[in-house]
This record gives sequence, structure tokens and C-alpha cells, in this order.
Amino acid sequence: MALIRRRGNSWSVVVRGPDGKQVRHTEPTKEQARQWAIKKEAEREAGTWVDPSKAKVSFGKHAEECFAGASHLREGTRAKMRGHLDVHILPEFGTKPIGSITPAAWRPPALAGTRPDWMEPFARP
Repeated sequence: MALIRRRGNSWSVVVRGPDGKQVRHTEPTKEQARQWAIKKEAEREAGTWVDPSKAKVSFGKHAEECFAGASHLREGTRAKMRGHLDVHILPEFGTKPIGSITPAAWRPPALAGTRPDWMEPFARP
């Protein structure tokens, strides 16, 4: 349940994220604040929540942190993934904030339902 209250000329919203931490947001009208709260609560329940503060991090920075932590992969796999990141992914998404990237941005409609080979290391059996 969100907490919505007036703060001067705007409306403050407080919702809890999936981790239980409070997330604060401000909207100009009470209705916009209520709609934002409904959207965030629905995302939390659906498991699609994106922390608004973390959504501002660039995809490139996040990808590099994840890649650095993938030391369990074999050398050949890491080299292949590095190549895909450098040639295909980072040029397109590297500077974009994570929160601005949608699933549709990843795959052209003609290729919907297919999986590129660079995703194989992450595929579930």
C-alpha cells in the first residue's frame, strides 16, 4: 500500500520495493502520484520491478560489472561474450540508462522468438 501526501505544490509517494526498502517519488498532481504508485505496486507483484534509482545506471557500466563477475566461465566463452558485447551490444545500448531499454529494443520483430548465439551461455536447459 502506497503512502501519498501533499508536499507544497506537489504530491509525494512512498512505496515499498521487493526488497522491502522504501522508494520515494514526487508527482505534480494527486492523480499522477496515485497512478505511479499503482504502476510500481503492479510491477512489484509481477516481478518486473525496476528500482528507479538503479534504472539510471548506464547499460554499459552494468554489463561491465556483470562481465567482471563472470570469472567462472571458461576462457573461450569469456572471449566470445566479450566480442559480442564489444561488437553488437555496447555500441547500441552502452550509454543508455537501463530503465530506458525495453524488450522490443533487443530484437527486431522479424526475429521474435529466436535466440542469438551470444545468449547460449545464459540459456536454461
